[in-house]
Amino acid sequence: MIFFFNSLFVRSLDESIGRVEKSSFSQQTLMELLVSKFEGRTVFLTRDGAFADISQWLNVTVNDFQEVTHIDWDGRQLFHREGGTIDMHWLPDTVQTFKIAHRNVHGTIDTFDLPRGLLEFSTRSNPLSGTFDVSGLPRGMASLVIGISNLSGSFDLTALPPTLTFCAAYQSDFSGTLDFSQLPEPLEYLNLSGNHFSGEIDLSELPLALASLIIHTNEFLQDELRIGNKLRCRCTMDRNTIERIVNTDGVEVQPQRGDHGLLELLC
Repeated sequence: MIFFFNSLFVRSLDESIGRVEKSSFSQQTLMELLVSKFEGRTVFLTRDGAFADISQWLNVTVNDFQEVTHIDWDGRQLFHREGGTIDMHWLPDTVQTFKIAHRNVHGTIDTFDLPRGLLEFSTRSNPLSGTFDVSGLPRGMASLVIGISNLSGSFDLTALPPTLTFCAAYQSDFSGTLDFSQLPEPLEYLNLSGNHFSGEIDLSELPLALASLIIHTNEFLQDELRIGNKLRCRCTMDRNTIERIVNTDGVEVQPQRGDHGLLELLC
């Protein structure tokens, strides 16, 4: 009965009031709103059907002030049922880590609405849709994983948070051109494979920290690819999209032939 009341409350917010200020709700209410349309939300309920205190929620960490700091729902076996929708507007502003994977939840991501103190964000293997505005991401982020989704539109590499070390936006519907000249200096891993990026790319100005760049299964096409001279980053790309590879001195570079029609090179 209590949960039924909460469901009506959530519906009235969505249909009548619309967006409201998160500051007007307790963290308990925000978390209840966050999962209110999950198919597997019963994992957060007590035996009498009411939501348990958030300090008791599965893989949710709260601090001494009962503020949610970490949410890690990154696993297939955490919930009894998959599916539903998620509205990330309700993420408490105190959240530093948010991970949700393999839940088959639908929804969109308004990057400007994410908690400003967010450090890790992962929504892989969910049918999230709509555009993803990189420029709206919290500027102190360290890890971004949004692979295997229906997210679409451009992906502006020049707008990534300057503190980012790990970025995976693979197997989605992103498109457009890519500018690798202003990647975050601490970035160590970048996976953009399995999208619809096109045009020509230049890999001559990659950050020294970058160790792995995965950009195969896209739609790049060019006669000549420029890479750097440092030879620190291992790059994996499609074999049939590049005619010739040269370093910044104009010297031709011979890549290694990888499996499944891929090229591997150091750049």
